[in-house]
Order: sequence, then C-alpha cells, then structure tokens
Amino acid sequence: MAKGISSNRGGTLYLRGYQKQADQDVVNGGTIPLTSDDKLQTIDITASAGAATLANEPFGTSPADFTDRMVLAITCLDATNAVTIAVNDVQYGYVGNGNLVLTEGHQVQLIYNAARERFFELSRNF
Repeated sequence: MAKGISSNRGGTLYLRGYQKQADQDVVNGGTIPLTSDDKLQTIDITASAGAATLANEPFGTSPADFTDRMVLAITCLDATNAVTIAVNDVQYGYVGNGNLVLTEGHQVQLIYNAARERFFELSRNF
C-alpha cells in the first residue's frame, strides 16, 4: 500500500491522518461548507440537483473556517452530475491548473494559504 493511503472503500481513497467530514450535496452557485478547522480533511461531494458550478468562493467567505495550510481532499461520488470549481483569483477563491470538473472518482487536494487568502491546487487524479 502506498505511503499515506489508509484504505480504499467503495473506490474512494481515505488518506491516513485526514479527518472525514460530512458528505456534501452541492448546488449550482453554492459552496462546500467546512465544518471543521482540522488541518487535513477529506470531503465527499455529490450534486443530486444537477450539474453544479460552485460559487467564486467555493468554501464560503468566513475566514474563521479556514486554517493556514489546511489541506482539503475532495472526492466526487456523483456518477451523473459534474461539479465544477472554477479558477477565481479572488479572496477565498481557488487558484490552480485550470477549472476542476469533478465527476465520479475524481479527487483533488487543495491547500489554503492565509497570507494570500486563496485555496491552491496541490494535486488531482484526473
């Protein structure tokens, strides 16, 4: 087993040391609410109401919810509807290697930089 991988349940990789947060069903123009300030978090998402492009600030606008160097591992579990996190170089926005269009099994890891007030892409599996 690769270093850092704890298990593979239902096709989703759960990473050692990451705290599993509540699954989120996102909507167009919505956000993925963060319910913890854990440094390492994994969040499974779906979009049961249809394909969704998240807000310019995909995790909301409350800095109290963000911890410097917080890493989010986001996995899409929706086999029907894509979830898009668009590049938006704005306060609390996402900056990375192009828009993220997540479909079933796609995972992305983002890191929050408090000095820049942005979420930056660390890696993706697609």
